[in-house]
Amino acid sequence: MLSLSLKTSESSDNRLRAHGSRAIFALLLIILFIAPFVLGGFRLWASALLCLAIAVVSALHCAYAVTTQQPLWNINKTHRWLIIPMLSCVFVVAMQDVLKLSASPGATRHALLVTVALTLYAVLLLTYCTSYQRLRALVVLLVITGLVQASYACILVLSPDLPSLVLQWQRNDKAFGSFTYQNFLANYLGLVLSLGVGLIIAQLSTGQNPLSFKRLIQVWLSPKLMIRLALMVMVIALILTRSRMGNAAFFIALALACLLALFFYRKPSKQFKWLIFSFFVLDFILIGALFGVSQVKERLSNTALLFESRDEVLRDAWTLLFEHPFLGHGAGSFYTVFPSVQQGPYSGYYDNAHNDYLQFLIELGWPASIALAVAIGGCLWVSVQVMKKRRTRLYQGLAFGAIAAIIFMLLHASVDYSLQAMANAITFITVLCIGLLCKTLSPPVLARN
Repeated sequence: MLSLSLKTSESSDNRLRAHGSRAIFALLLIILFIAPFVLGGFRLWASALLCLAIAVVSALHCAYAVTTQQPLWNINKTHRWLIIPMLSCVFVVAMQDVLKLSASPGATRHALLVTVALTLYAVLLLTYCTSYQRLRALVVLLVITGLVQASYACILVLSPDLPSLVLQWQRNDKAFGSFTYQNFLANYLGLVLSLGVGLIIAQLSTGQNPLSFKRLIQVWLSPKLMIRLALMVMVIALILTRSRMGNAAFFIALALACLLALFFYRKPSKQFKWLIFSFFVLDFILIGALFGVSQVKERLSNTALLFESRDEVLRDAWTLLFEHPFLGHGAGSFYTVFPSVQQGPYSGYYDNAHNDYLQFLIELGWPASIALAVAIGGCLWVSVQVMKKRRTRLYQGLAFGAIAAIIFMLLHASVDYSLQAMANAITFITVLCIGLLCKTLSPPVLARN
């Protein structure tokens, strides 16, 4: 009788652990889904709302850990590539706030909340994305969110009389979806597209199946084709943003990731080569011709330093790097300190540096910025090792997607400030986590056992 009651109690505890873990993971997915729809988190109220949501999930996580007597964090040696640098940034921003070192104390205090929230999100995602199935669900949700964003952006551009559904936001002839700036949408779509390509690569067949009518029906009804169609819609929206670096960086990153794949994959299948070929020919040339890639090329060809003021911003802001090199001027303080070195009027108002590298160095200082560079470089290295050594197709494919997404962000960050939008920051942190999880998660058979 005693053994029966012990078995019943143990079974009840196992059910509680399973349901609680699934519920918290589902809440993380909901945050990832809604982040782009609150103006990309690029307003104080929007980022505060996302911080509050992450804080609530963190509190539920603590309650769950205490109730089930589980460890508070499940961070291993590989995960430290990301978590330790993020904690160092939290420490630096906290020092700026506590020691009153910031040129803009209110902005720095808000940046501290955002930095803590992003760090908690990374820890929670690494703690609760514990299986092959959850990792796949995470990437599928990102593709669905990107499809919704892309469809909404295309509808608004192609139907100019239709009012915006997101706070009646002012529109123009460029696609920006529910974001406040078309380059934010381009950055978000570039990240999701990269992971989507990796998801398709993970589903490519390694065998040589004979072509037949039944085989064609299976292909047309397969999830692989559905994902491919979703990616085509996202490519259309990316082109409609008219973002020069957004479009160029995505195809450059995809090409570089393909070169790595051809080098590291032992025997890349013909389907892989045809898939990549289709992206450059079908998506960029044919679809681009229908939806105005010529306007993007025209903007690229007309880009000249004579008409661009971003180079003047970089020139004037450069002197700020050496005024407070160790702890920076304060997170979120660029718009406060920049007018002191601005040598003359520009064509517009610059509240951000339009260069994430420069802005992080000015606001956080050299040590914290180098720590972030180490985190990104470490996650990129781990993803390359996964693509080279692991044999689980999902992990290999998503490592490819993570590599392409990281290269894309490294390129795009040189001319814009997409990481200042919280939705883009959350998505990029998710990409970095996916690269790490592809190394640490068990193969699907071992996970089921």
